[in-house]
Amino acid sequence: MSFGFLASGSGGSTDGRSAVTTSFDSTGAGALFVFVGSDGNVGLPDVYDNKGNELVPAITVVAGFNGTFIRNTLYYVEPTTVGAGHTVSVLDRGDRYPTVHALAFSCASHLKVVDVSTVNGGGLVTTLAPGPLTPSAGNALVIAAAATTGGTITGISGGFTGLTATALVAGQHFGLGSAYLIQTSAAAASEKLCG
Repeated sequence: MSFGFLASGSGGSTDGRSAVTTSFDSTGAGALFVFVGSDGNVGLPDVYDNKGNELVPAITVVAGFNGTFIRNTLYYVEPTTVGAGHTVSVLDRGDRYPTVHALAFSCASHLKVVDVSTVNGGGLVTTLAPGPLTPSAGNALVIAAAATTGGTITGISGGFTGLTATALVAGQHFGLGSAYLIQTSAAAASEKLCG
């Protein structure tokens, strides 16, 4: 079974506490992946799907530099309700400076959400090269994201496409970049997110 990219939405906080993606059409989605960049010094913010799908955190990574910690969390759901006007919101009770990206894909039933993962980085980076990873099977969806306190993620190498980038706005939200690769064979995939 292969994946197909359908739509994405992104957004950053304007008040340091809440963020919402732009509206996207998730019609036909079998998987929804959401990346949230937020303050790594505190717990996870609350994440809501306006269609009522319950997003589950799959991986969270906290990296820091000079006392500033940033959290990048991947949420996932096989949505039961999809359609036009889909948004994802991050709501907080404190200052976490959230940024949120949502990516919707078709043909994703019975997913093994985290097959393999690789992590490398720190809070001030705008270039991130975590190293190669090899999915256990072909036709795998490989997704990459980096949250940053150092500016904007402006590119990605390694055959990844669909780069969504939100620029850092001091006092409002962290920078965040996300992209995907549909890996047709069980071969190593190597990404480098660049600023």
